[in-house]
Amino acid sequence: MGILLMFLALAGNAQNTSFEVKTYYGVYNMADMQDMQQQARTNTDVPFRVIDEVTGYWGYEIALGVTLPNTDQLNLFAGLNSTGGRLHYSDFSGSASFDQVLRGTHLGAEFLKRLSNNNGFTVEAGLRAGVSFTRLDLRSSLQLNTTGSSSEEQQFNSFAPHLGPRFAVRKLLSNFYIGAFAGYDYNFAGKLKLSTNKEAFLIDRNNDQIKADWGGFRIGLSLGIQL
Repeated sequence: MGILLMFLALAGNAQNTSFEVKTYYGVYNMADMQDMQQQARTNTDVPFRVIDEVTGYWGYEIALGVTLPNTDQLNLFAGLNSTGGRLHYSDFSGSASFDQVLRGTHLGAEFLKRLSNNNGFTVEAGLRAGVSFTRLDLRSSLQLNTTGSSSEEQQFNSFAPHLGPRFAVRKLLSNFYIGAFAGYDYNFAGKLKLSTNKEAFLIDRNNDQIKADWGGFRIGLSLGIQL
């Protein structure tokens, strides 16, 4: 709430405000999820085939920004990430599958220092920080042609702070601008707690915590308008 009030106060004295839409590709540090998929594949008699690995994927973000009197930029942002993995097997007797579906929501603030401004091109670098909320759905199903089917689903949730550097380039076109950006997010991943029992959390066969880490490199494009 304090950040929002400060943002509104700055907006009253800003040179201009802006609204921005971003899409990016994120290379996520999902080693725990990849290990889980591998364990699920090897700890069963079902010869699962990997359909999707838990790897990087596209993310989306919106941002409301103010240009400060010294031309630096302060943004409030909200975004969505997703990734997942899938194992599957089928033959004449039936089919089996195991799915990991991950969705992340993140909120935060970003400060960008203007490094240069030439012919409508601006170069900026800065730092962002915020929080992320993760939902993990684990789904398993078994379909036997002779005896019917069964399925199970469990939901886990986690909360984590994150921060990281950003580098951005923009080209102003009248009141609109297009841009590109790159950066790295450090995600301090927390426990994945069972939605029906907050005292229970996800562990592997060695009793080590399994975490969903959205940290990693980002590279993407942006489209914005000065309001």
